[in-house]
Amino acid sequence: MAKSAAFGTVHLGIAFVVCYALTGDFLAASLFTMVEPACNTVAHKFFDDWWTRSGRRSVWAKAALFGALHVAVAFAVCWALTGNLLAASLQIVIEPACNMIALVFFDRWWDSERGRSLRAGLAMRMQGAAAA
Repeated sequence: MAKSAAFGTVHLGIAFVVCYALTGDFLAASLFTMVEPACNTVAHKFFDDWWTRSGRRSVWAKAALFGALHVAVAFAVCWALTGNLLAASLQIVIEPACNMIALVFFDRWWDSERGRSLRAGLAMRMQGAAAA
């Protein structure tokens, strides 16, 4: 779950920037930033679990499949929040593409020595906080 939560943080930044750029509406971008990534973070958890169980290794295939799932969620949320088909249509092209690219680099970072070191440090802090 830690991996999905960490990727969710990356997703928040991308979601806000893209939605604000498309709508120019701070409130709509803020709402989209909270609702759409929450939905896609849950979707990512189930997707990542399935991917791991499947034994597949291609990071690009993983990114492409997750991108398809992401498109459906992003369109539904954007259209529901803005009522604007054009904004929702542009959102499903721009924002998922940014997240697909981010996922490739995120997975590489997560599996790197630096990512493992950061996770170990966070785990020690959480254990210390739980003991206190």
